[in-house]
Parts: sequence; structure tokens; C-alpha cells
Amino acid sequence: YVADGPEGLRIVDISDPDAPVELGGLALVDAAWGVDVNGSYAYVAAYGRGLRIIDVSDPANPVEIGVYDTIDSARKVHIAGPYAYVADYEDGLRVIDISDPYNPAEVGYFDTGGRALDAAVSGPHIYIADDRNGVAILGNEAIPVFLAWFRAERGEEGVWLRWEVAWQDD
Repeated sequence: YVADGPEGLRIVDISDPDAPVELGGLALVDAAWGVDVNGSYAYVAAYGRGLRIIDVSDPANPVEIGVYDTIDSARKVHIAGPYAYVADYEDGLRVIDISDPYNPAEVGYFDTGGRALDAAVSGPHIYIADDRNGVAILGNEAIPVFLAWFRAERGEEGVWLRWEVAWQDD
């Protein structure tokens, strides 16, 4: 699943990495900046139009089934449980309830004070990359609770989480 800017959502079969095949796609009103997939739905962050929910159960014929227009320009989206966490540029983090994909509804918000460019969720925490202020670390709730900032020299463009587990023999 590729967020392909002005080309919208593109669905590509990469089972043979030497010969990827495009299966289908869907043009959107505005540019697709980010995508996350959960089950038979693709959740697209569309610049200027917010969250687009696409039924991809038939990859050759994806269909938009739900829309939540955010205030600013959605950049990235991360799905965790019944929520879509949308980095909405100068309007911070938007938490959208997607339990009914046909009728998404906002349930929470956090203002990063800068430009939210990416979101990631792991367990009890939400991480929001802000290119002016760093990474905001929030409690993972429908209404996010601020915990801390990690500030870098130039702000953050993206956030990706990696957990390593060390195995021990008893």
C-alpha cells in the first residue's frame, strides 16, 4: 500500500520483490501523504482533506467508505485498536474513532505547538514527531495525556518504533 502523493493510494503486490505488480489504486481529491492498513481497510492521510478510509478487500477495486476532514493537512496516520492517530500538521494530533469505518468521529486532540508530521503508537504511549519541538510522548488514551518531550537540535520529521527483546534461558 503506497501513499503516492497526487496519484492517491496505490496497491502493489510485492510477493516477488524482483517484479512488483500494481493491483489497483484509488485517486483522491488531495495528495496522499501517509497510509496504514488494518484488516481490509487502508487509512490514508490526505493532504488538505484529512483521514480517508478505503475498503481494500478487493485490491483491484478499492472503494472509499469513510472520511473525516481534519482542520489542517493530514500528514501521517497510525492505527491502534479502534483509533486512527492522525498527524495533522499545524493542528497537532487528532484521535479519530474508526470503530465504525463508515462514520469516523474525532474523540481526542493534542496540540504539539508546532507542525505534527508523524505519529506512532506502542502499548501505553503515543509518539508525535513535530518538526519544531521534537517528539511529544503521550499517554495512549482517547484523550491523550502529555507525559514528556524529547527535543532534538532541529525538530523531528518522523518517528518509527523498534523494540528489541533479549531472550534468557531459565
